[in-house]
Amino acid sequence: RLADGGDALLLRFTPADGYYLYRDKITLRLKNAPGIRATRPANAHWPKAEPYHDEHFGDVAVYFKPFDLRVPLQRHSAAAADA
Repeated sequence: RLADGGDALLLRFTPADGYYLYRDKITLRLKNAPGIRATRPANAHWPKAEPYHDEHFGDVAVYFKPFDLRVPLQRHSAAAADA
């Protein structure tokens, strides 16, 4: 993760070979960062996911390859944090 200014983080997701991430199952949370909360990016800011039929969840959108995602932060404090 990298800071993207003071109001966002840039995250890189890297699924292991043979695995995939469900776009709608990804949750974001900061630990040990009082006064700062990660917010879910708007749908338009997510990279394009691949349609996939999963035997448990049906038709879903997944990521097979690494991708970067800019995660907006909601700050209630201007102090720096180590997240």
